[in-house]
Amino acid sequence: MELMCGTGRVSLPLLKQGISLTCVDYSAGMLERFREKLIGAKLQACLIEADVCRLDLGRKFNDIFIPFNSFMELVGEQKQMSALTRIHAHLAENGLFICTLHNPALRTLLATGEKVFRGEFQLPDDHILKLHSKEEIDPEHNSIRGIQYYTICNKLGELLVERQLEINFSLITNGQFEYMADRAGFTVEKLYGDYSRGEFDSQKSPFMIYYLRKGD
Repeated sequence: MELMCGTGRVSLPLLKQGISLTCVDYSAGMLERFREKLIGAKLQACLIEADVCRLDLGRKFNDIFIPFNSFMELVGEQKQMSALTRIHAHLAENGLFICTLHNPALRTLLATGEKVFRGEFQLPDDHILKLHSKEEIDPEHNSIRGIQYYTICNKLGELLVERQLEINFSLITNGQFEYMADRAGFTVEKLYGDYSRGEFDSQKSPFMIYYLRKGD
C-alpha cells in the first residue's frame, strides 16, 4: 500500500512492473488525476480517498510506504503519531513500513527567506517547467513554510502557465522519528542517508530513509 500517493508519480512505474498496489490520498482532485493517468496507461490500481491519520480500511498489508518526504507534511507530533499508529494497525505480522524524510540539518539550509531557483525540468511537447521557491523556518511550530513558484514555457521561451503553491512541512530529526516509531510499535531495521542506500550521516546525508518493522 502506498500512502499519500498524490497523482501516482511513484505508483505508475511500480504498476508497470506488475506490482499490485492500493493507493491512498486525502485529495479527491489528485486521485481523479491519477485515475486519468491509469486509463491512459491501461493500468489498474485500487485508489482510496482517506486521511492517513484516520486510516481504517479493515485490511492488512505486508508492505506500506510513504515516498518523497510526504510524511513531513503532517505538521505536529499528534498527527504524526496518529499516522504511525494507523500504519502499524494496517501491517500484517512482521510487516515492513518504508518512510522517506528530509534531513533537517541540510534541509534548513535552503530556508533562507529569499526566492531561489530550484530546477528546470523537461516536459512533453518541448515544454519546460521551472521551479523557484521562497522558504523560511517557523521555529514556533518546528516547520518550514513558504511558496513554490512554477512556470511552464514553450521552446521559444513564451510563458504558458504560472502557478504558486504554499508549502508547510515539519522538521523531524532522526531521534524524534525513532522515538515516535518506537511508541507506535515499530523497530528500526535500516536507516539510509540517500536513494543509493548510503550510510546515514546526520550532518551530510540529504535524506533519512527508514525501514521499520512491525513489532508486537
